[in-house]
Amino acid sequence: MRPHSKATRSVLTVGKGGRGFVVKHGRGRRSGRIVITAAHCLPTVPPARGEKLIGDVIYAKILGPLGEEPTISAKCLFAVPVSDLALLGPPDKQALPDESEAFEALVKAATRLPIGDIPAAIKIRAWLLSLEDDWLPCSVIHHGGDILIENHNLTVFERMSGSPILNDHELAIGMVTVGSQEPGTFLAGRGPNPRLVNSLPVWAVVDALKLLSRFRRT
Repeated sequence: MRPHSKATRSVLTVGKGGRGFVVKHGRGRRSGRIVITAAHCLPTVPPARGEKLIGDVIYAKILGPLGEEPTISAKCLFAVPVSDLALLGPPDKQALPDESEAFEALVKAATRLPIGDIPAAIKIRAWLLSLEDDWLPCSVIHHGGDILIENHNLTVFERMSGSPILNDHELAIGMVTVGSQEPGTFLAGRGPNPRLVNSLPVWAVVDALKLLSRFRRT
């Protein structure tokens, strides 16, 4: 079934021409909302080693509602250039209270997507958000690693990078990344696209992993 407009409200503008989407992590008082995006949508990717830790990197005016200019700052929580995936969270509340409050207001207004997964080596139907904000059906598959989009007639533009890949249950199973393309060009039937449970740190997908474990025991 085609995703509802509620799923579209999870998607944000990231940087100049990129996207991201909101997910929830943690439980109870320690829960919060973070943004998943493509690492190449960030102005710079923090180095693996250096004087400044990833958690110290603040991006000014990096986020905004979908289709609008980014005006909200965010902190880098996680970034892996190889898988082209990054996580953004609120700036430090003590050091940057106004920026932290603006981030929290933005993600609170957005829908948070639950994270899921799909079986290996089985082609399934999934959904991609087009540049016109319509959900397009596609066929996806993985073989234990990242997700491949197999529709050779489907156009995937660079500005779709950072969009979620949803299954029929509106679970975010992956993220679109078209990092090697010039603006206005496209990839058809290409990949790999990061599979979330395979690419995110455990703390970001712990609830999804517990749910998958329970299903596999039944």
